[in-house]
Amino acid sequence: MSEMSEPLPEKQKPHYRLSPEGLESLRAAIRRNRPWLKSHGPKTVLGKKRSSQNRLMHGLFTREFAAHRAGYVAALREVKRLITSESRRAAADDGPVNLTPKCG
Repeated sequence: MSEMSEPLPEKQKPHYRLSPEGLESLRAAIRRNRPWLKSHGPKTVLGKKRSSQNRLMHGLFTREFAAHRAGYVAALREVKRLITSESRRAAADDGPVNLTPKCG
């Protein structure tokens, strides 16, 4: 039997903290610069076109996610096919359709 290794450390706090003066200085700079007023998104046609493609790199349309989605869609199609074929078979036999899995 191997010995247990030491437990992993809990999530560590940041290695620095702002002093009260530094925090006030940061707040003053934010109030002075007001960055929320400067961000309005792309203005040119090219910039708008480019930003519209962000979903292909960061969202549900990435290549990696598309591969997962294709697998899910294929599995759902197979389930639908099985349900349909079982329903047709049961209807031909004039029996009830039991789609619950048998366990144990």
